Amino acid sequence: MNGIVEYALSTSSDDAQVLCWDLRTLNVVSSFKANPKCGKNGLALCGPNLLVASQQNKAAMRIYAWGKDQPVQRFSGPERIPIVACSPDGNVIVGGSDS
Repeated sequence: MNGIVEYALSTSSDDAQVLCWDLRTLNVVSSFKANPKCGKNGLALCGPNLLVASQQNKAAMRIYAWGKDQPVQRFSGPERIPIVACSPDGNVIVGGSDS
């Protein structure tokens, strides 16, 4: 085995959490409370240590650190932010709005 571990992040419109899955074992290795729910394209890895989630129907983003299920930072704006993305190094976070 080469020691590489692959993970997948998932969210659902049915619950209010983000799950991190180990793709080798198919076990949940971490979870984050994303209440209210995170929508499609509203989830992004931000560097090696952070996860960014937008709130589906609110003008807000939350930033999570691995190992903590509650947000370490919250941001809000003038309108909802359905899409988020991050640079690979985690230095830039971008949110897209409807206008």
